[in-house]
Amino acid sequence: MSLPNLAPIPELYVSYESAQKLKHEAGALPSWDLTQRQVCDLELLMNGGFHPLKGFMTEADYDGVVADMRLADGSLWPMPVTL
Repeated sequence: MSLPNLAPIPELYVSYESAQKLKHEAGALPSWDLTQRQVCDLELLMNGGFHPLKGFMTEADYDGVVADMRLADGSLWPMPVTL
């Protein structure tokens, strides 16, 4: 019998102070409006719903998922999560 994975799912939120710094830095970056689907994916990344992903997929992760349903590290993953 295998034991369930009880490791906590990391949340990708930042502290208030870090958020203020990031907002200031983001002012110099290009921006675009996200679709509802992209916003949903972003929320799932932030609250751990897409664990073990810690962000949108890299090209290696994307290619692995499309070809074999596996992330670049070999983890099983059923669908691409891209921006």
